[in-house]
Amino acid sequence: MALGLGLLAFFLLLWWGARRQEERFRLVALAGLVGAGALVGGLLASVAVGELGLSSLGGIAGAGLVLLFAPPWLGEDRGRAWDVVIPAGIAGLAVARLGCLWEGCDFGRRTAEWGVAHPPGTRAWTVHVMAYDLPLAAPMSHPVQPFPVYLAAWGFVAALLGIVLARRSLAPGRAGTAAAALFLAGGGVIEWLREPLTVIRIGESSAYPLIYAWGAVVAFLIWRRMEPTAPEES
Repeated sequence: MALGLGLLAFFLLLWWGARRQEERFRLVALAGLVGAGALVGGLLASVAVGELGLSSLGGIAGAGLVLLFAPPWLGEDRGRAWDVVIPAGIAGLAVARLGCLWEGCDFGRRTAEWGVAHPPGTRAWTVHVMAYDLPLAAPMSHPVQPFPVYLAAWGFVAALLGIVLARRSLAPGRAGTAAAALFLAGGGVIEWLREPLTVIRIGESSAYPLIYAWGAVVAFLIWRRMEPTAPEES
């Protein structure tokens, strides 16, 4: 359900952000390609780590590659497409992330009693039984950090920044890449709060913060290479 709501938010923001009817159809077509890239990336990353379902990080990577090598028919409008698609995509991901709070599929590190606990059958409960000596008769998992809430909240902040910047006289693409860089940089920090047993690791630590940081650097470098303001119309 949360994934469906996330897709709905993505397409609503996409439609709202378009300036002309012609642009709407072009952006919807691009959104379809971005969605396909996210699906393939999510599936491949899940297979790589031996998990069922979709990997959000793989989805981000797949969508990012599609945007980076956007179809030639976008032409000079590629930067403009980034300004609409990237904030909408981040907002959609943030909405979908909230579903993990109820599903217990992505969850944070163990914490004090104020944390969130998940019932039997969830991934959080299963991992705690297998790795942290949680009794099989336990009605709930150990309390964990509400990691999905943190990442969702940061996603909304980054998406809002992209939407606000897109309304200013910036060069096409700078608003979208700024939102991407902000989301990835903050997401890398938040990833330290995710349970490391559920992700790719380097030693005992999660590799996700480093992957997010690499993505943030790429987005920042693309942002730096762009002109700061939109060219004046003659």
